[in-house]
Amino acid sequence: LGLAATIPDDDQYQKIVSVMLQTRIQSLQDVTDLVQTLEDGLQNLNSALPSGTMAHRLKQWLLVGSAVVNPRIKDIDIQTLVVVGNQDKMIPSKQEADRLVELLPHCEKVELRDAGHFVLDSRANLTDIM
Repeated sequence: LGLAATIPDDDQYQKIVSVMLQTRIQSLQDVTDLVQTLEDGLQNLNSALPSGTMAHRLKQWLLVGSAVVNPRIKDIDIQTLVVVGNQDKMIPSKQEADRLVELLPHCEKVELRDAGHFVLDSRANLTDIM
């Protein structure tokens, strides 16, 4: 539960809590198995995106990329759809979507209710949205 801030939205958080609450602990081995499963999941996350990699991307790529792209955004002359979840707990997506709507000449925003950072999961169909 302490990792709640890293879970994209309330629906996904509820699913994780539900699985945890439904897990029947009847022995010390059950506790060991549950802890091992949680540890394996966290190890997979860390190996997929170690903190050093994230720090490098933020320090070396983000500012440079933003400096190159931001001045050119207003020149994008194509229909653009920004899809954003209203419960994004990872980054301020709603504010970024509003900024893009202001800058892009032909931009429409679709805000998905009860969705987090990963908006295109089983609850949303991009074809229907478009």
